[in-house]
Amino acid sequence: MSEEQKPQQNNPLSNSIDAARDVAEEKINQVIDQFAAKVPGGEQFKEQAKNMAAQGLDLLEDQAEQQLQAKAQDLLGNLGNMFGGKKEEKQ
Repeated sequence: MSEEQKPQQNNPLSNSIDAARDVAEEKINQVIDQFAAKVPGGEQFKEQAKNMAAQGLDLLEDQAEQQLQAKAQDLLGNLGNMFGGKKEEKQ
């Protein structure tokens, strides 16, 4: 995902996911470039391979962010319950 496609977020966990994705994308692109240079005619397909790899990383990044959001909501809900939210009935 290019920088202009990424929503602006100040969430440190989301920033960590973005950073990890950027590192992974850079390494994957380097490997694709190296492989394409060794395969006859590979140069003509390397951009397509990079785009497909980026789509896979997009899926992984989206899943990671969804899981983080769900965990954060669970945590906030639990904190709300602890501090004046739903009170458990004592038996």
